[in-house]
Amino acid sequence: MRLAVNQADYYCPNCNHFVVGERIETVSALEQEINDIENAPQSRRRMLAEVIGNIPQQIAELHIRIKWRKNRRSPPKCLHCGCADILLIPDRKEFNHPETGKRMKRSGNGFASTAEWFATYTPEGDQIESSNK
Repeated sequence: MRLAVNQADYYCPNCNHFVVGERIETVSALEQEINDIENAPQSRRRMLAEVIGNIPQQIAELHIRIKWRKNRRSPPKCLHCGCADILLIPDRKEFNHPETGKRMKRSGNGFASTAEWFATYTPEGDQIESSNK
């Protein structure tokens, strides 16, 4: 079964840009998601699950993700170049640039590209194929 790659904002020293990289949750965080969906009807995760629909399928996917996570050994990687030395951008509004140390202010984030892009990765995060190459 294929899993979608959960993503987070990073700085990649190899790309020398802010990039999207893998977000690799802990097993306990994934187990908590299942618990929230099943047992916490007012939780944000349960509400999101109801919006997405097919809750049993979402829970089954989380169980598969837990199995994958227990076997994953490599750290998160840049989805553009595969570099594992990426630096997670903090969620807070202001932070220091990872390379220059200059103060940065996050004004928002989101997906702005209109170009379709699909890629396939190994369980360890190495790119197998990409529609962008």
